[in-house]
Amino acid sequence: MLTPTQLIENIYTGAGRVTAADLMSRSDYQALRQDLLRLVLQHKRKRRVRLDENLSIVFENRLTAWLQAQEELRWLTRPDSRDIDETLERANQLVAERGHLTATIFVDGAHRPAVDAYVAAIATHEFGLGVHFDGHIMEGQFVEAPHEGWNTVHPLRFNPTIREAVQAAIVWGNDTTQAIPLPNQLQTALSMDLNRSPTPYFLFA
Repeated sequence: MLTPTQLIENIYTGAGRVTAADLMSRSDYQALRQDLLRLVLQHKRKRRVRLDENLSIVFENRLTAWLQAQEELRWLTRPDSRDIDETLERANQLVAERGHLTATIFVDGAHRPAVDAYVAAIATHEFGLGVHFDGHIMEGQFVEAPHEGWNTVHPLRFNPTIREAVQAAIVWGNDTTQAIPLPNQLQTALSMDLNRSPTPYFLFA
């Protein structure tokens, strides 16, 4: 059996969507779960940016999508092919096409008026988010159309445009546009994603 690090490398460097062939059995995953969670969550922490006190974003990839699928399936004693297909369909929303990025935005603050404002702005399509990276502006698009209701977790895809970006940054807002520089370690991680890096090892340092 592969070590947790070898498994992670294989998933990270795989091409395209996560498939059933990439998944571990429930028992095999459970045996390595503690180490896999530790490594992948460490990987995700370096991909998280807090935009303000009530909003954060995590940039996703094939590895984080795989972990989501494994975590969902571990709750099912005997998942059938339909369970697996539905789980993979949800998880693969986080897998970017070549040249694109994906992320999940979390409305996760304690200031209720600000949280309510973000939830409402997203639900009414008045919230925008973009990434200025690799010399271009990438526009965020919600994977699922936001709808009325209390929803605080939203996956997004970032599509490249022909507009040039001067400085690496994340730009977001509803009534006003705000921006923060893209952290250096996240720039490195996203470059590795876009360039199909053969190894994610530095992320576990």
